[in-house]
Amino acid sequence: MLDFGDILDPNINRWVQRTARFVRQARINGVWGVVPAFTTLLIEFDPRQTSFSEITGHLQAMAQMEEVEERSRLFEIPVCYGAELGPDIDDVARQTGLTVEGVIDAHTGRIYRIYCIGFSPGFPLCGILPESLRVERRQSPRTVVPAGSVATAGVQTGVYPVESPGGWNLLGRTPASLFCLHATPPILYKPGDSMRFRAISRGEYDELENQVKKAGILCGRFPMPRISVVKGGLQTTIQDAGRRGYEHLGIMVGGWLDDYAARWANRLLAQDSLPLLEITLLGPELRALDAGWVSLAGANLTASINGMPWKPGTTWHLQAGDVVRFGTVRSGARAYLAASGGFFGEEILGSRSTDLVAGFGGSKGRVLKAGDTLEYGGGEAQWCRASVSTLVPTGVIRVLLGELDRGVSPDIIRRFLAGTFVVSSRSNRIGIRLDGPEPLYYHGSQLASNGPSDLYPKRG
Repeated sequence: MLDFGDILDPNINRWVQRTARFVRQARINGVWGVVPAFTTLLIEFDPRQTSFSEITGHLQAMAQMEEVEERSRLFEIPVCYGAELGPDIDDVARQTGLTVEGVIDAHTGRIYRIYCIGFSPGFPLCGILPESLRVERRQSPRTVVPAGSVATAGVQTGVYPVESPGGWNLLGRTPASLFCLHATPPILYKPGDSMRFRAISRGEYDELENQVKKAGILCGRFPMPRISVVKGGLQTTIQDAGRRGYEHLGIMVGGWLDDYAARWANRLLAQDSLPLLEITLLGPELRALDAGWVSLAGANLTASINGMPWKPGTTWHLQAGDVVRFGTVRSGARAYLAASGGFFGEEILGSRSTDLVAGFGGSKGRVLKAGDTLEYGGGEAQWCRASVSTLVPTGVIRVLLGELDRGVSPDIIRRFLAGTFVVSSRSNRIGIRLDGPEPLYYHGSQLASNGPSDLYPKRG
């Protein structure tokens, strides 16, 4: 991660965006992710194909190039403020000492720079709010924020393009559809563009909302081997290796969480990175409608086929009518069921992975449920012979502190690195929540958003 400064400044952000454009245009072999943020630039690369020194060499060459003037466009966003569309506007007015009308005037009274895009697909992180309107994030984030919600937090403002969790203060909502899955690109604005907000009435909001067309993709490929979902389980989704190259638009890589186990399930069928089922803790009940090859890897969830034990690390040739069930969790948290040729599903931006937050991919952006029918590629499978690593309940995770060491006492960092943490039951695909021996609080000012990255299980 490249750090260009520690204050939110348009000039610093211009350097971040310029460097990001250069790295993308340079097409450096092995670089697969370029994620600009407010004051940082995350460059993700495969160390087997390139190195930090090689990338640094390209950046040094960039420093000698003549700076190109940034081209910025202005986007106007209609917003209906207050009432049920902006449930936090009264609280923001109370904290700032403004009237509700004063909050609306302050929010619509300036043009904001889009510093970066992140957190969720297409979320424009804009600034800088006038001082009179600044309040911190909510102490208790909402589990669901409606798509189109216009919000503020600290010096930032933005729009939630898709329904997602969030802790910002909701001032209103726009009927505009900011994120379109089936367009190329899926969003019209980019970092460096500008955004301003225009207040509209509830009547105007309803009229504009009715004009927004909704589109979807229907997936059907027959004849293919099929599996019927009798019970969906706790959280069973279609996943593959994820969507790389779209993080700068706020679209996370996503994909399977246990890279080792998922790839192993595919390898058992002599295939690589094809979509499979990720099964979390309480597994589904599945019924084969046609004959076909499947494999299982990862956590031991006491799988069985027609009552016969099915051990992780093995394949099975299903026959029509066979029933796959999962029982007690013996080890691990996620198992992976692969099928010969891979599972079909909604393909978005080159991936069939299910993004549960954004609501797209796989089984139309949701977990599997009873009544679903899954298709897969079929064909003859080749069994791959190898040993399966034993899952262990404890391990050490390497940590890059990044901005955590700014304003955090050495004692807190020491206790954080020395502590033993337990994965909480409140964890999900958005993040793994850890319970420790004591709370570790960060007492500095709120950090600006930076580029996210992936955490891959490492073995050996």
